[in-house]
Amino acid sequence: MKKVMVALMLLLIESLLFYLYAIPTEAWAYSSVFIILIFGGWTGIDEIRKRKKCEQLKTIRKEAEVYLEMEHFGKPEDAVEREYQNLAELLGRQWENAKQEASCQISEANRYYIRWSHQIKTPIAALRLLLEEEELDRSAMAGEVYRIEQYVEAALQYQRLESGQKDLVFDHYSLEMIVKKALKKTGVLFRQTRLALELGDLQTDVLTDEKWLIFVLEQVLTNAVKYTQKGKISIYLDSEKEKTLVVEDTGMGIRPEDLPRIFEWGYTGYNGRIKNRATGIGLALCRQTMEMLGHRISAKSEPGKGTCIYLDLAVDPVLDY
Repeated sequence: MKKVMVALMLLLIESLLFYLYAIPTEAWAYSSVFIILIFGGWTGIDEIRKRKKCEQLKTIRKEAEVYLEMEHFGKPEDAVEREYQNLAELLGRQWENAKQEASCQISEANRYYIRWSHQIKTPIAALRLLLEEEELDRSAMAGEVYRIEQYVEAALQYQRLESGQKDLVFDHYSLEMIVKKALKKTGVLFRQTRLALELGDLQTDVLTDEKWLIFVLEQVLTNAVKYTQKGKISIYLDSEKEKTLVVEDTGMGIRPEDLPRIFEWGYTGYNGRIKNRATGIGLALCRQTMEMLGHRISAKSEPGKGTCIYLDLAVDPVLDY
């Protein structure tokens, strides 16, 4: 529109000058045509350039996979266009980051389910062997069924964590009742191993989500039983740290080089390799769940003497879920 107005103004000025100086009409006509052609060409070229940029923007928007850099648009003509280019570049970076993050999440999920599928084969195979025996060992069968149930529950909890379907219900709960509910679920493991169970004074309330905390306790107790051949499992409140639950075993312990990484995804360490029943999933889920609840989990261990898992429940939960 601006170009049209400029062209009209030039034609008007030209006509006025030609009229004042009595220049022949033919010269005025040629001059007017020349001005129209110049402005027509200018407008046409500008329109082509705009359409080309528009097509570039559409292509980038549709594909959204090409990293947006300044050279995609050429040199900006003014500050406004420069800001548009900066904005487009920023959006491009954000899209690329989001795409990479989504790709990492998919890869992590794939790795989890591959590990999970291998893990669940062990109790299924053991159960099949038990069923082939003439005299059924119901206690052993119950133990393998529990392991299968636990693996399925872990997969469901993992899916809830990744999808955001957490169903959190924070309230004040009796810690003693939460521990007893977790022990009721893991009782079959204690009956199989004949390990002693020692409960300390757990008379305190905690602000948490009962279902998710029970899940964490189940994972911790299962690990304690798995790596303890003889002795006992002790559950008590830390005398030095407020509302910190301790699950202590007299098992094989964890090597110092493995201890800092036991809560990492897929890390099994020396114990997991010699037991050949670890996938590095359980404790990683515990860490992720505790962080979601606004709690903390940590460990201390000494090879040959046992391991202590600390569940710090004094931290207020994250309520902006």
